[in-house]
Amino acid sequence: MARQQLLRIVAAASLVMGCGLAAAQTYTGAPGAATWVSKQGISGWAVQGGATGDEIDVGETLTASFAGPVLISAFSLGVLYDGPEFGDPHEKAQFTAFLGGQQVGQWTFTATGTTTGVLSGPGSYLNLSPAAQPGAGLWQIADPFGKLWVDKIQFTALSQSRYGNNSDYIVSSVTAVPEPGSVVLMLAGLGAVGFVARRRKDRA
Repeated sequence: MARQQLLRIVAAASLVMGCGLAAAQTYTGAPGAATWVSKQGISGWAVQGGATGDEIDVGETLTASFAGPVLISAFSLGVLYDGPEFGDPHEKAQFTAFLGGQQVGQWTFTATGTTTGVLSGPGSYLNLSPAAQPGAGLWQIADPFGKLWVDKIQFTALSQSRYGNNSDYIVSSVTAVPEPGSVVLMLAGLGAVGFVARRRKDRA
């Protein structure tokens, strides 16, 4: 009996922790729908159609929405190049943060070399795969919004007309940390699980 109770507690605790720590996100695109794609050996979210076909092009937006406020610890952008492979030197991504329907920040990242770039806002960047073939043009942007809480991020591409090209890329991943209230709820849930287990033990 004790073993069964322990298993129930562990299962319930795992469920509560999963709900509390996982910052669920949904993706929508405009004007096309959001779609999961694989390009140059990596996968990520993009917008269906467009000038380059299933990437985030100039005039398109990909929106990542969260159930509540989160801190964005990092996101990764793929097939963001600075080379002649696709006629895409100095590709430029723009990302805008929202909270409660209000814009709270907007910054850009530009690939300026095979492993170098320019980030206009807080945080830092790391090249994970060179921005020239056969690389995947994969970049990780850490703490892109600093300590700002957000509940929505909108990604788009900016035209680099002086280089004779339009930027395009995909969002490979977004890592978010839920607000402290979610952790409090998680701990409260664990406490409730323990209380129920103790009552059952006392009745036995």
